[in-house]
Amino acid sequence: MHLDETPLFAPLKGLDAGSEAVLDDSELAHLKVFRLEAGDTLELVDGEGGRATARVVQPKRGLLVLESPVSREAARPAAPALAMGILKGSALEETFDHCAQTPLRAFQPLWCDFGQRARGGDAAEGLVRRLRAKARVALKQSRQLWATEILEPTTPEKWLAAHADPILLLDERGERAPAVPASPWLLCGPEGGFSERELALFEPRATLFSLGPVRLRAKTAPILALGALAAFESGIRD
Repeated sequence: MHLDETPLFAPLKGLDAGSEAVLDDSELAHLKVFRLEAGDTLELVDGEGGRATARVVQPKRGLLVLESPVSREAARPAAPALAMGILKGSALEETFDHCAQTPLRAFQPLWCDFGQRARGGDAAEGLVRRLRAKARVALKQSRQLWATEILEPTTPEKWLAAHADPILLLDERGERAPAVPASPWLLCGPEGGFSERELALFEPRATLFSLGPVRLRAKTAPILALGALAAFESGIRD
């Protein structure tokens, strides 16, 4: 296998060249898809800034041996995070699937006044589990070193109380190119947007950010907004 192909996921903390690593069942399935055999090499990432080259020892068991020391970024690079009203059906997960392929620091699902999903503990647990699985897939697909952190669903009030980072509120009344703070939270509403009550909570803390006069679906707007933020950041660097 060429090292520029999709890496696989494995915990790398405490490992070094010569250490053994064992793939879990989901990664073992990918090993089979790639048709890797004993002696083939591949890249491993752990979603926490670490990567290493490994050699396949026992393909059927997913047993690997690291051929290089683990290289590690000491800190996650600055990147936006996304807080988003929970959407109906699978729309939230579809949106996250795309957003996580960009440098996305964290993802916060919000139970909003206009939300259309059940708030039971089992439903939330299943949502978080699926989102974390998608974060791992996006990590490998985009060849990033840091997986998006998935936070437990919460209410806007509790989220605001827990975070002091600057907020960009996606709103048609806002600026097309606002001053973008470092590592902002991008805040996007559910179908139908945020209620007046929620907007009254957010607006004292937020900068309003507009994508223009075109009306976008709730599952489309965050993807385009993150792309716009990346373009702003690129322009600042250049």
